[in-house]
Amino acid sequence: MIAIDTNVLVRYYVDDDHAQHNKAKRFIDANDVFINNIVVLETFWVLTSVYRLSKTKTAEIFDHLKRLSNVYFENETVLARALAEYRDNGCDFADALLGLLNQSYGYQTASFDQEAGKKPGFVLL
Repeated sequence: MIAIDTNVLVRYYVDDDHAQHNKAKRFIDANDVFINNIVVLETFWVLTSVYRLSKTKTAEIFDHLKRLSNVYFENETVLARALAEYRDNGCDFADALLGLLNQSYGYQTASFDQEAGKKPGFVLL
């Protein structure tokens, strides 16, 4: 198994550099790959902020990734819950992932963010 960087994962789905897209597709399709939480969050940011993909399209990309039998996540359960919060409850994905990860370790998350503070696992300061 090999861990992949954000740029490889983004190129798997974005074909703005055809050579890199093809390399990323061949590499990911042929190997067992590990995607850590940092890469998940960076990829989400790049897809929504740089490529301006919609909420629906971004969630579809991560849902597709979760269905690939050769792709492993740092915490797939937390990722699935964060995606559900993002898609179904209009929650900021980064806040959902952060709060749910901390909650999975038994911690609450202190924040000044009023919206995040309304979510389970957060404590407003």
